Amino acid sequence: MRTSCTTSSSGRTVTIHAREELLQAHKAQQRDPRWQEVYTGTRPKVERKIAHFVRRSWGGRRARVRGQARIATDADTRAAALNWSRLATLGVNFLGGTWTTAPP
Repeated sequence: MRTSCTTSSSGRTVTIHAREELLQAHKAQQRDPRWQEVYTGTRPKVERKIAHFVRRSWGGRRARVRGQARIATDADTRAAALNWSRLATLGVNFLGGTWTTAPP
């Protein structure tokens, strides 16, 4: 049957990943309805935050500057701006050395 499977004289080799057992265990865990419920409850929030981070007004998914240090600074600034915006939306203030939702 070798001729119908491959033209190689040595036959065909199937390689199994070194961590195949771990991969299969995680796949089995992901089939659990409780795991799927938690995952589908969290994923939309994460996806939304990623969408906010890469939205077009900040340059989208492209770097707005050149150089790894400048790109990292730009990404950090963008993340900080989003965090400050979220804190403002939630009404969180830094008052008397602590974070609070009380008005300033």
